[in-house]
Order: sequence, then structure tokens, then C-alpha cells
Amino acid sequence: MTKTSLLSGVFLSLALVVGVAQAALSGAGKLEFHAKGPMGLKIDGHGPLTVAEDGGLVKLTVPFAKLDTGMEMRNKHMRERMHADKNPTVTFQVERSKLTFPEDGKSVTGKAMGTVILNGVSKPVGISYKASRAGTTYSVSGDLGVNVTAHGIKEDDLCEMGVCAKPDVKIHVDFKVHE
Repeated sequence: MTKTSLLSGVFLSLALVVGVAQAALSGAGKLEFHAKGPMGLKIDGHGPLTVAEDGGLVKLTVPFAKLDTGMEMRNKHMRERMHADKNPTVTFQVERSKLTFPEDGKSVTGKAMGTVILNGVSKPVGISYKASRAGTTYSVSGDLGVNVTAHGIKEDDLCEMGVCAKPDVKIHVDFKVHE
């Protein structure tokens, strides 16, 4: 093997490694949310989410129209009271550099600070997550909490027939992303 072909092989290998390291993440999964209130009130819901990387940010996006609490009237009120007509999505975003990515066949747990955008209002929030990797596919699950009143939702909007849910909502996400 000549020096030229050896160097060409090394540069090609480096280009492939750099290309994989910079590949954008994309994928899909599900979100579950849990709210509580007095007298044993529990509101559990779910919906699909998409994951995309944009400008160094990993963004999880959930359309309000797809969130389901199991009761159509409650879904309608939730969308109206959370101004889904003006802000049709809820987004969690975090800088990719703040996340730990496992090696192939391994898993990691971590915590990171990101931002939730709800009702057009951005607020910092922490997420705890677990990620595993098989080839170029990452399986991720994570938990975070959101206080909806911090996003401009009125406490009165959390009430139905005099029973009010607490503003703190627990969120769990499960998704797969590919590089």
C-alpha cells in the first residue's frame, strides 16, 4: 500500500466518523402526562411526539390536537384553555451538547436542563432521562415536570365544575431516534 492510498484511507475514515458524529437526530414516540387535584382527581393523558434536531437543539414536539385525556369534552376544554388555537404545539428543547449519548450496546442515565415552550411562553426545566443505543438507534425515556401557570395559563382554567387540577403536571416521554 502506498503512502497516498494509506492517507486517503485515513482521511476517508475521518470524514465518515465526523459525518456520523454530526448526523442530525430524528424520530418519534409518545408522551404521557399526569395531573392531580383534590378529592382524588387524576387526569391522565397521552399523545404522539416527534423528535428532530435543529441548530444543535434536540426538540420534542407534541401537537395539542393529538393530546387525549380519554374524555372528549375535557380534551376540548384543555385545548381552549391552553390556547391551542394560537399555540398548537408544546415543545421541549435541549442543547444536544448537554446530553450524554451511550456507546453501541450500552445505556446511560442523565439529567439536563432544557426549555419548555407552552402557550408561547418559554421556561427552563430539568429532565431526567435514560438512553440506550443499538447501532444508530437510541431508545430514550425521560421525566420532567411543568407548572402550567408559569406559562400564562390561569389557575381558573384548570377548573371544571368547581374542581381544580393542580398546576404541576408530570410528563413522561418514550421515543426512538436515529442518526
